Amino acid sequence: MNIVVTNTITGGTNFPGSKSNIPEWWIRQNIAHNGSSGSHPYRFVYLDCCDAGAGSVSDDFGIPKEANGMGWYSSPSNTRHILPNAFVGWDTEVNFAPADKCWQYRKQWISTWSEGGTGVSLQDALDLARNTSGWWNVTDISLHRRIYGASEMTFRQ
Repeated sequence: MNIVVTNTITGGTNFPGSKSNIPEWWIRQNIAHNGSSGSHPYRFVYLDCCDAGAGSVSDDFGIPKEANGMGWYSSPSNTRHILPNAFVGWDTEVNFAPADKCWQYRKQWISTWSEGGTGVSLQDALDLARNTSGWWNVTDISLHRRIYGASEMTFRQ
C-alpha cells in the first residue's frame, strides 16, 4: 500500500482503485491538533508514507515545521509553551521495497529508540536503522527523511 499525503505536492503514486491517498486538509480536519479547541499538540508523529514531510502536515499536529534543539522548548521563543515533540516524514515518493529490508529499518529504529531509555535520541535511532538495515539507499534516506521539532528527543521525554 502506498499512502500519499497531498497538499499540492507532486510525485506520489495512486494505484488503480486505491483509497490510500489522504489529503492534508482531511488530516487537519479529522485527526490533527486543533489549537483553537485547547487541545495539546501531539508529542510524536511519524507518517511513514510518500510526501508527508514535504507539506505542512507537521504544523497540523502542532509540531513546528523546523528543527528545534531541546533548549528551544524552554526558551522565550516557544511562545506556545509546548513540550518537546517531533514529526518524521518523507519529502518524496518512497520505495518500500525490498519489503524485508524496509521492515528491518522500521523495526530497528523503533526498538532502538524505545528500548534505549533516556539515552538514545530519535535522530540516533533513525540513523542507526538507516546505516544498518540495508533498505533503500543510505544517501536517499538522509536526503528525503524530514525530522521537525526535537530530533534529539528521547522516547520517554
